[in-house]
Order: sequence, then structure tokens, then C-alpha cells
Amino acid sequence: MALTRGGERITTESDADLLRGLDWSLAQVWVDESSKATLGRARRVVAATASSP
Repeated sequence: MALTRGGERITTESDADLLRGLDWSLAQVWVDESSKATLGRARRVVAATASSP
């Protein structure tokens, strides 16, 4: 939430670890669509920063 709504990173996890966790979360059937939308936005932000020099 902090990353997608406030633009602030509040973890020391690597981008690769964050992406793995986000992918896992997105694959869970019990995660509702609203949460998946937020997780998807976070994933795009992390993926974009991971591919930046």
C-alpha cells in the first residue's frame, strides 16, 4: 500500500524478493479482486524500478 498509494518503499527486501512475494499473492484464489488490483499496481512499480539502471 505504501508503495502504490504513497510512492514510499517501507521494506528492505530486494526487488526480486518483492516480485516473488507479489506473484505468490496474486496467484492465491482467496485474495479478492480489489486487493489483486493493488498488488498488481505494486508489482508494476517494483518491476519498473528493478529494470531501471
